[in-house]
Amino acid sequence: MFNVITKSGSNDWHGARSITVATASSTRNNLTQRVSRTTAASSSAALWGGPIRKDRAFFYAGFDQHFLTVPSIMQFGNGASSIVPQPTDYDFTDQALVMTAAQHLNTKGGMYPTTMDGDAGFGKLDFGLRAVA
Repeated sequence: MFNVITKSGSNDWHGARSITVATASSTRNNLTQRVSRTTAASSSAALWGGPIRKDRAFFYAGFDQHFLTVPSIMQFGNGASSIVPQPTDYDFTDQALVMTAAQHLNTKGGMYPTTMDGDAGFGKLDFGLRAVA
């Protein structure tokens, strides 16, 4: 959600540009696991405003762009990132199938980067019925 408040215009040209890049690494310790988490974020913004017609009409526009990469950890129902089938979990005749499935699923556990990107733009036009004093 964005809340944008702009002034009602002026006869001067205004503009701004910003770029932010940040990366952070931290390690989370748990009683059961140690997971390295890496987050990367960047954003850029551009704003521009000025007169369309002196003392009568003004514009203001902006664009904001965000890129955020965070880890997503794939774990199984018991919180582990690997499956170890127990003999009580399956019928003996299905052992080969269960072991093959568990081996395949174990390759899917772990950390995957998740990217969340977003763009936002806005514009404003102000028209005066009479000239600004």
